[in-house]
Order: sequence, then C-alpha cells, then structure tokens
Amino acid sequence: MRRIAVATKTNKREFSRRTHPQLCDVGLALLDDGILRPAGTLGLCVWLLLGATSANATVLIFDKEDPNFANNEVVPQIYGDRVAATIDANEYKYKYEVGNGFTPNVVVDYNPDDAQQQFEIFEGGFGDLNRALGDFDSDVSGEILLTPDPGFFVHLNSFDVAAWNIGSSAGQIVVFDGLNSEDEVWSYSGDFAQDNSRDSFSFSPAVSSTTAIRIRSPNFGTLGIDNINFDQSVVPEPATIALWSLAGLLCTYLARRRRWV
Repeated sequence: MRRIAVATKTNKREFSRRTHPQLCDVGLALLDDGILRPAGTLGLCVWLLLGATSANATVLIFDKEDPNFANNEVVPQIYGDRVAATIDANEYKYKYEVGNGFTPNVVVDYNPDDAQQQFEIFEGGFGDLNRALGDFDSDVSGEILLTPDPGFFVHLNSFDVAAWNIGSSAGQIVVFDGLNSEDEVWSYSGDFAQDNSRDSFSFSPAVSSTTAIRIRSPNFGTLGIDNINFDQSVVPEPATIALWSLAGLLCTYLARRRRWV
C-alpha cells in the first residue's frame, strides 16, 4: 500500500488526504523502497524521536548575490546541487536560505518535458512571490527533481506557488516519491493565488525518498514556484534499527511491568 502525503494549504483552505496508518514517514520510505524491515514499528519510532540520524534543510529562493539580477534569467542546472553555504561558490553566486542546515548530498534538476524549453527565474509577476521559477510561455510541462546520494533520504517539507497575475489561475501540482507515474503521493488541482498572495503547501510528515522526489506540473509559466524547502538525512543501518527496536520493546515491557506491580 503506497502512502498518500498530507499537505496543508495555508492561503485559502486546509485539506488532508489518506495516510498510511500511524507509521513515521521515514519508516514508510524504508518499507516502500525495500531497504529493510524493522524488527518493530515501536522501536523505529523511538529511534526517530531520539534523532538517530541528522537532518539538514535547504530552501531554494531563486535569488542571486548579483545586484544586476536579470529578469527571466534561465535557472542554471547546478542551482541547488549539494548546497553547503548560503551563497554558491561558483560564478553564479545564487543564494539560499537555511532551514536547520544544508544538503550536501542532494542534487536538483530542472526538467521541462520539451528539450527546447528552459525554466526561468522571474523577479515578479507570480502573486506576491519575490522570485519564482516559471517559464516565459504558459502551461509548460515539466518537473523539478530532487535526488539524494546513495545512503541518504531526501525530504520535501514545503513550497510556495502562485499564478501569473494576468490571465488564468488554474493549474496543477503533483509530487512523486520516485521516478514512476505510480509513485504519486500528493496532488492539487484548482485555482492558485494571484496578485498580492501565494499558496503555501506544507507536508506533515515530509515526503521522503531514497530514490528521488519530483515536483511536477503541466502549468509552469501559468504557475510559478518558490521557497522549496527540503532536507536530507542518513539512511539508518539495519543494526541501528534493530538496536532501537529492542530498546522500544524493553521500554514497553518495563512500562507494563510497572503497571503489574
């Protein structure tokens, strides 16, 4: 059974979708990707609560250190790759915001379906977004791909979307936790914010994958996206999972024993 991500849309309304019964998101990704089978769900959740892996967060803001930032500048494919500072060390000098760290083990790709198209960064025009990734043409199909290194998770936390301020505001955003069409975990179709507003989508728990996360839309250009917040974390070793599973079982036993006494 595949999980369906839960998202909160904060501009207009809140909504949720079906979720896998009470399993932590990292545990679901482990099960879905076939990496391991934990000895006990309780132990896995204890391990998660106690922070057995470190997590870092990067926010793609599509901004640049250069004061002569050109509107409609094509986003370089290296933007978002292996972020280790708030400003790229290369000649582009693109900027990032930091959640709780950086993502040196994640690569980002920007892939319009039409090879003749290129995604561009707009200084304004999409709702109230300061900088947004879109396309000069309307309704361009494509995706943003977040790929972790082997041995790592990538976690999608949130992003902002707005429609171009002139014309239709209708569109669709779909999130996948893999490379196949059946890996869809969340989608939204409808009217998006325009003018002095935006739609903010937050995932709780985060969408997680050891393969790739895809943010896909048939409507880039009509829609712009900004503030893509994503994490990375280390895939736990099976021995670590087993250890915390045993710890969880021991805690359960001790708690029951105390009630018996």
